[in-house]
Amino acid sequence: MSIEDEELARHDSEDVVLQQVIDELVRTDRAWTVDAAATELRDGIEAAGLPPRAPSWVTAVAEGVVRGEAYVVTTATRRETDVPQPPKHLENRVID
Repeated sequence: MSIEDEELARHDSEDVVLQQVIDELVRTDRAWTVDAAATELRDGIEAAGLPPRAPSWVTAVAEGVVRGEAYVVTTATRRETDVPQPPKHLENRVID
């Protein structure tokens, strides 16, 4: 395996762990505030040994957690993990 392949595999692995951290927060039955969700997200990222994320990214993901919506890190993580479905199904329909 080349150095580039090893780096890509490590990055993919980190993305899966990050997705799992986010999914766990979304599944937690709790009345989240954005600040509380952001704190838990930062703590989960640190506990998983992942590099810290930008504050704006953390806030955006935390806002989704509050709504019960999981941020999808990549299409690969979507395929490899059990990302929770949003709480409401929105119909895809055309309104005349």
